[in-house]
Order: sequence, then C-alpha cells, then structure tokens
Amino acid sequence: MDYLVELRRQLDAFGAALDGDVSAPVEHCGDWRLADLAAHMGAGNLWVVTAVREGHGRGYDEGAAPRDRTALKDWYGATADARVEALSVDPSTGAWTFSPPRTVGVRRRRRAQETPMHRWDAEHALGPATPLDPALAADGVTEVFDTMAPRMVAKGGAPPVPGRPYGSPPPTPAATGPTGPVSRSRRSRAPPRTCC
Repeated sequence: MDYLVELRRQLDAFGAALDGDVSAPVEHCGDWRLADLAAHMGAGNLWVVTAVREGHGRGYDEGAAPRDRTALKDWYGATADARVEALSVDPSTGAWTFSPPRTVGVRRRRRAQETPMHRWDAEHALGPATPLDPALAADGVTEVFDTMAPRMVAKGGAPPVPGRPYGSPPPTPAATGPTGPVSRSRRSRAPPRTCC
C-alpha cells in the first residue's frame, strides 16, 4: 500500500469538506464543530512536519488556525501540502514517533490511518460519509495490534491479555462485518453492534 498516495487523497477529501458548513457539529468529537476539527487536522499536519524535520513531538498548536472559513480552508490546505512534502523523503529517514521504529515510514502509516478517520468525521458531520477503503481499513485494524496495543500496554493504558501477544509479528486480527465500520469502531466511530 502506498501510504503517501492514500494520505494525499484523504487530506484532499478532508479539505473538500471545508466547503461545507464549518459550524456543523462533529458527532464523534465531543463538542467540536467542523472548524475545530479543521484546526485539529491543520495543527496535526504541522506537528508531523516538526516530527520529521526537527525530530521532536512538541509544537502542536490548534490556536494557529484562522476562524474565517475561507482563511481556514486555505490554511488547512497549506498545512496538508507541508505534511505531504515532509513525508515525501525516504521512508527510512529518522523522525520522531511515539515508539520505535522512529522513521518517516512509521509516520506515513500512522497519518494514513488517522486522516481517513477525521475525513470520515468531517463528511459525516455534513451528511453521508464516503466509506473507508477496505484495504486501508484492514491495515488500520492490524495497526492496532502491531503498534497501538503494545504501546498502550507498555504505558499502563490497557491491561495485557493473557495468551494474546501484541507486537511483531502481530496476531492476525479476526472481526466480522465490513472493514470500514470495524476500523471506525477501533476509534469509537461506530457502535459495536454495527461492526460485530
């Protein structure tokens, strides 16, 4: 899977949603409106740029986002371009990440998983959302087991499950239902009854 191509596609789709009502509530993001989600996405884009170019995870700032809809969309577009440019280097290049391996390739995958969730949130706030790509959604479920769960267990945020190792090599996840809702459910975007 070419994470960079998928990331660009998802960033652009999120940007297109900003042509809609940015005051629309975003159901799965607390009391946020679409403008708040755009500020979060743009700040996240710049945070990734910092992680790649400066090698640290500081500098996340949602306050930099303009509040005017047109200016917000333009700002978001510039941050999306900056993110793709930063991630366009060799995937083995060093970059700050939450846990090893600390490479641009890890950042590409992580952002290719995070961005469709928020693209879905934005579209869902405005009406029907485009389903997640099944291959990307399946990779997202795998990412939970090979990357996210080991980190959560190590930090004490989740208990280890006896007989269920996480990490490399990851277990083969098994879930019933369409991959889009299963993948969204891992981020509380779908009620469990719709995915299992």
